[in-house]
Amino acid sequence: MTYKSGGGYAIFSKDDMQLLEYSERGNPYKDVGKDNAYYAGPSEYYEKEETEFKNIKTDRKISIEKAKKIGEKTSEFVNSINILKRIEVKSLDSLQSINKNETTIEKSSESTGKEPVPIDQYRVVSKKYIDNKEYFQVNPYFAYNVYGTCTTVATQLLLGYNNWAKDGRLITNPNFLWGRSGEDISQNLNKPLHKDTISTTDAFYLCLLEEIDPEGYEQTITNNADKQEDMGGATIADAKRGILYYLENYVEETVRNQITVSTDYIFGVYNTIVTETNYNRPVMVGIKSYEEDGSLSTSGHMVVAYGYQTFDVAGENIDGIICHYGWHDDEEKGIIYNEVWVNSSWATCCLTFSTSHAHTDKFITYVNEEGETNEDTHILRCATCNRIAPTNNHAFSTYEKIDVFGERDGDPVKHIAKCYCGYTCEEEHSFYYYSRNNSTHIKKCSKCGHKKEEPHFQKYPGECWICCAKW
Repeated sequence: MTYKSGGGYAIFSKDDMQLLEYSERGNPYKDVGKDNAYYAGPSEYYEKEETEFKNIKTDRKISIEKAKKIGEKTSEFVNSINILKRIEVKSLDSLQSINKNETTIEKSSESTGKEPVPIDQYRVVSKKYIDNKEYFQVNPYFAYNVYGTCTTVATQLLLGYNNWAKDGRLITNPNFLWGRSGEDISQNLNKPLHKDTISTTDAFYLCLLEEIDPEGYEQTITNNADKQEDMGGATIADAKRGILYYLENYVEETVRNQITVSTDYIFGVYNTIVTETNYNRPVMVGIKSYEEDGSLSTSGHMVVAYGYQTFDVAGENIDGIICHYGWHDDEEKGIIYNEVWVNSSWATCCLTFSTSHAHTDKFITYVNEEGETNEDTHILRCATCNRIAPTNNHAFSTYEKIDVFGERDGDPVKHIAKCYCGYTCEEEHSFYYYSRNNSTHIKKCSKCGHKKEEPHFQKYPGECWICCAKW
């Protein structure tokens, strides 16, 4: 059902109205009749077409018989983990269609008899994003996610985020980075590798893919990536191995030794996601699924969770994760992938990434590729990991007098301002005045201390126009 005029959707189990998935933007079923809209788990949106079901995203089709097997196994799995007591995911052919009523969730005659819950009675118990949620919401560049490569894409997103949010300490190779506006910075070695380098490149993705999913890598470099059935597949353990490989070969030891990569499974997953989110760390999450023959998938789909949200519905809490699916949005089909709430029952494994590294910064003057000094900003460089990041404008703390240069009528009008990064520039004095006697006053620079005695300037008899002294 759509629940918000102009966009957004929510998906419920028909039997007990358990919330399974929702997003405040998009609607994958916007062009599908309500009697033909079906759901088989996170990101698995289907439209019934006579004797087949068509995946709305991929256009792949499966028969009703295969759909039943998937639905039956999915139902068994979700019930067995017992995270949500009442959740019951039926097979595709029996799961209720998405009802497009704007205000109330209506149930079919097969329901348990529970009264429909109005949307406005869904009370948010808790909701939390990581502080830097915009990294995932603006859709940084990541590789095209074909069937079977989601683990590598999720790894690319996770490491890309940590590089961006942690000031560039993880990805120091310019060939692995794109600028915020999409420019290639591989030749611009002096460009600070920080917030401007929001995205990682295909070169970085392939580096990870070769270790995480060798079969998928082989198919990719031989241009067979469009043959989805030929692609590989990877697990959360493969992702951990690939990350450790990258750290060992591309990250300095002093930084690598302060990084912890851990995995968790089944019952501890949601609590881990909540804990990591509270520490402002995104988590790679495995969402379990089933193959067309009804067998349990060894990998499912990998996403990156960067928030959580719990609803109170008629006195019962429903937990969910807010995640980036690792696919690019398809606005034509109404599918938005960068911010989707998924019922926590689907999350069966996760990988956490944390670092205790603290920068030991020093300031250096910023010189661009033409060798020109930047007059506005300087750079922070970590003495431990060599991370480079631009800071705010220069902060001048010391000033030196100019004895000869810039004199006007024998009086210097400028001084040298020095920033703690070493950058210097000429600057006009900042004078203030105070009276000495009835004939003269002193003008003094509040920064460098330069001072000079000069006669009063009388605009009116007995009053100096400059220092305001009266006599």
